[in-house]
Amino acid sequence: MIRNCLIISQGVSGNGKTTYSSLDEYAQYTAEYIKKRNMRDVVLMGHSLGGGVVSVAENKIKEHLAALILINPISRAIFDASEINKALFPETLEDVYELCRLAYYHFDTMKQAEGFSKVCEETLDSQLRKKEYLRGLFNKINSEETVSLVEQSVQNITTKALYMLGRYDKIVPEHGVHCTASKAMTSSVNPHIEYFVFENSGHCPHNEEPQLFVEQVVAFIQRGNLV
Repeated sequence: MIRNCLIISQGVSGNGKTTYSSLDEYAQYTAEYIKKRNMRDVVLMGHSLGGGVVSVAENKIKEHLAALILINPISRAIFDASEINKALFPETLEDVYELCRLAYYHFDTMKQAEGFSKVCEETLDSQLRKKEYLRGLFNKINSEETVSLVEQSVQNITTKALYMLGRYDKIVPEHGVHCTASKAMTSSVNPHIEYFVFENSGHCPHNEEPQLFVEQVVAFIQRGNLV
């Protein structure tokens, strides 16, 4: 177990009633939060869009960081697939089911779980209320400038990093059936990154294989004597 740690879940612009900002502004917000509090030996973790934010923020606060953990981070692949683009903006309950199908490898099992329909209904309500914000965010980050920024940031990481992938990720397709190739490509240009592939997960391994996820995070932190 990891002891004597403070875990902070950061709220950012757009995740609520405020307007979305660009990915680089998200990264700047994260960096300023850490700098203002003079936080040290930070293990910065981000999933999906958050993975992109973490990779960009790293260059702004290297001296404050102990490590990075990127979980199925965003890449240009998400913008190249029309099926994914449509699913990100659900209009009906069936659209939410489709989004879950893309996100979760074990979707057929999940949809049988008690309370699943209620969660989907709540998700639809939330997505519809934030539709304009979501589209605004997507339009801002769906650019060659943003995608190149994330790709370059990952390649330039000098902080010890753990890059976690779900084998069957359909939200960021290159991480799925092609994740071995993706791993080889990135590791060949950045020796500071190590990888772990979840063989029974899609886009959200922390939900589909939670015990294994925690074990890998703890092992990474302990292996590097990070806390």
